[in-house]
Amino acid sequence: MKLNIEIDDSLKAFLEQQAVEGGYGSQAHYIQSLIEDDRERLAEQALEQKLLLEIAHAKGDVTDEDHDRVRRQVSEPRLRELREMLHEGIEQADRGEFVEFTAEDIMREGREMLARRKGKGKKDGEAA
Repeated sequence: MKLNIEIDDSLKAFLEQQAVEGGYGSQAHYIQSLIEDDRERLAEQALEQKLLLEIAHAKGDVTDEDHDRVRRQVSEPRLRELREMLHEGIEQADRGEFVEFTAEDIMREGREMLARRKGKGKKDGEAA
């Protein structure tokens, strides 16, 4: 689907800069990534609200501890995935399977990996 939007010059300059510095293939890819990230954030918020409503229904009130526990519960799958990736990277480095890199290289590769993961989810009919 093609979508045309109008933005002011300062936002256009920012968009161009983020697309280049972030290693996105185009401005459209950067915007698509922002929308997908927002969709994921809203899904996490909806899950948090659902869990908090269940707690409120069961107990009658929701404490700060409940909020903290729900946030941890919602974020745990992503944290587990990141920990697994980190562990794999440490094992590879221990085996000498690494190359020199810069922070920009890491950022670019991370964004490319995220774009591939999101693209794969859409192809499989899964939520990105």
